[in-house]
Amino acid sequence: DIKVQIYPNPAGTQLTIDFQDQYYKNLEIKLINNLGQEVFHSFIDRQKTGNQITIDLSNITAGIYLVEISTKEHKDYKKLVIKKLQYINILAMKSFKNNGS
Repeated sequence: DIKVQIYPNPAGTQLTIDFQDQYYKNLEIKLINNLGQEVFHSFIDRQKTGNQITIDLSNITAGIYLVEISTKEHKDYKKLVIKKLQYINILAMKSFKNNGS
């Protein structure tokens, strides 16, 4: 197994991956949706990135995903839930309340 930790889970707009195993230097990261479609793909050279990377999830829709982390010898999978927070425009709500009364 490839020793990694992913967080936060559930994630919002960013995912952090901590590589806890010093053995593997080159890794491949894929994010796969529930339809089996690859929505993110990256090759990681740990000599350049170190033991931690951050992935921008802001353009990925909410849902349940598999994070596939692979080397030439191994593949490991982690379940990831992406949740998107919905913000309510308080000023618009106040305006609607005042005009709608």
